[in-house]
Order: sequence, then structure tokens, then C-alpha cells
Amino acid sequence: MLALLAFFESPLGKLAGYVIIAILAAGVLFGGYYAWKVHVQNQAMQEFNQKQTEQADKDRKVFEEKMQKIEAVQNQILGSLQKQLDTVNEQSDILQDYLDSDEAKASDRESSAVLKETVKRLGERAKK
Repeated sequence: MLALLAFFESPLGKLAGYVIIAILAAGVLFGGYYAWKVHVQNQAMQEFNQKQTEQADKDRKVFEEKMQKIEAVQNQILGSLQKQLDTVNEQSDILQDYLDSDEAKASDRESSAVLKETVKRLGERAKK
């Protein structure tokens, strides 16, 4: 132990001591700088992620509102198409009832067979 103390009291020992202190001080400074840099990067990343999350939430809300509007329009279109289909089916049934009636059979002509088959097929297609 005394030899170590004697070494650091010599001019070469003092120089070695200053170098060791300088290396330790540089290590502390670089370590502190690195820790600060990592902290700043993490904080910036957290802020970025927060903004991304907020934007994603806004986009999701806008998407959901648009989907609700689209769904409402689809329901209106489906209702309109169903009314049209009901009207066509009703007209087809009326026409089929007439063709099956005695009045239509009494005035049976050659062209009415083609018309009957056409109406019959249209009625079958409408019921599918």
C-alpha cells in the first residue's frame, strides 16, 4: 500500500493520477450525455406515438361515421329495391291470374301461347 502511495507522489505518479482522473471524468461526462440523449429520444418517440394514436383515433371515428352513412344509404336502396320487386311481383301475379282466367282462355290465339310462356317464365324468375 505504501508503495502505491509513493508512486502517486512521484512526478510520473501524479501524471498517471491526473490521467486516471481525466479518464473517469470523461467517462462520467460521456455517460451522462448518452443517458440524456437516450432520454430525449425516448421522450420524442413517446410524443410521436401519442400523436399517431390520436390521429388513428380521429381517423377511426371518421371511418365509422362514413360507414354509418353508407349503411343508411344501403338500407334506403334496399328498401326501394324491395318495393320495386314487390310491385313487379304483384303485376306479374295480376298478369298470371288474367292469363289463367276463363276470359283469357276463351280468346286463346296462337300469339297468346308465346305471351303466356313469356309471362310464366318472368313470373318464375321474379319469385326466385
